[in-house]
Amino acid sequence: MPVNLVSTASLGGVTADPSNSLPLPNGKTVAETSNEELRSILDKLGLEGSHTKPRNQLVEAYAAMLKRIYDDAGNLAVTAFLESKKG
Repeated sequence: MPVNLVSTASLGGVTADPSNSLPLPNGKTVAETSNEELRSILDKLGLEGSHTKPRNQLVEAYAAMLKRIYDDAGNLAVTAFLESKKG
């Protein structure tokens, strides 16, 4: 499932698509998940403040986490590709 992330300079970071379509490990999206369930899931993922921050801040932090993972995976793929093409 593709992850919709939008870089939002005015907010100083990365935020979730307004539709809250970010996928969660349980197969649901953020929009389909209650506050309590979302907090529990994000706590298990190690997201700081999962039981104290407002929902919108949690979603932004989760989007940033997914973006870091996405970027890291892309960097690894590019490095592997370049290494495979060394002559």
